[in-house]
Amino acid sequence: MKKRSMESEGDKSGIREKICRVIFNYQSVYAQPLAVHAGEKLRVGERKSKWSGWVWCTNQKGQSGWVPERYVERSGNSCTARCDYDASELSVHTGEELIVGREESGWIWCTNQKGQSGWVPAENMELISTRRQIHAHEGEGCAFCNVPQARVIRENELAFVIRDDFPVTPLHTLIIPKRHVSGYFDLNSPEISACQKLLAETRDEILSADSSVKGFNIGVNQGAVAGQTIFHCHIHLIPRREGDVQKPQGGIRHVIPGKGCY
Repeated sequence: MKKRSMESEGDKSGIREKICRVIFNYQSVYAQPLAVHAGEKLRVGERKSKWSGWVWCTNQKGQSGWVPERYVERSGNSCTARCDYDASELSVHTGEELIVGREESGWIWCTNQKGQSGWVPAENMELISTRRQIHAHEGEGCAFCNVPQARVIRENELAFVIRDDFPVTPLHTLIIPKRHVSGYFDLNSPEISACQKLLAETRDEILSADSSVKGFNIGVNQGAVAGQTIFHCHIHLIPRREGDVQKPQGGIRHVIPGKGCY
């Protein structure tokens, strides 16, 4: 069977999301994958690989893993990382569909339906579709497409977290997909999983930081008639405390005046 390249198909009208299907199972080999930072010094080993373009590296903690050659600058038996790199592998099963990220010398960084990401051999997958995401201009001027990195509290491959500029309560937080889509129903399954993971992690962080928080409102404004003002999907996580309103009964029902108490 002829292998299909996962490289971009060169669509100049916008970004395309590539989807692949697993055709052979793959089990992650390394329990503690290597992670390196730009500028980090590593030792280079002589281990052989069936894939060219990779070097076996060990950090100062004794953790080892394969790193793309172009990610390091070699000098004899040592090297310096040119950029941050994560060697995590992803265990996958036949028939599973994955979002394709970058490709490096026969391996592909993929994200599964649970929002988990890692490297998978390209030979274990086949490209099944490309889906148009956005034209280049669609994210221009979007407040959430241009968030300074300093504001980002946490993130994963597909979503990130910031505090709300106009908080309803202290620590009011937003979970935002990285892809520019208008509403929640435009998200794909991996993006929903990625947002859900960040939602749970941020809830735990808020509860640890502020013992006065006793509950949360979680909400999405979908469309102008529902109050949406920034048309890049975002999920509100609003901490609630005893006495922050006189009558909390009804919660989110208060978006329609008079419908909260029943």
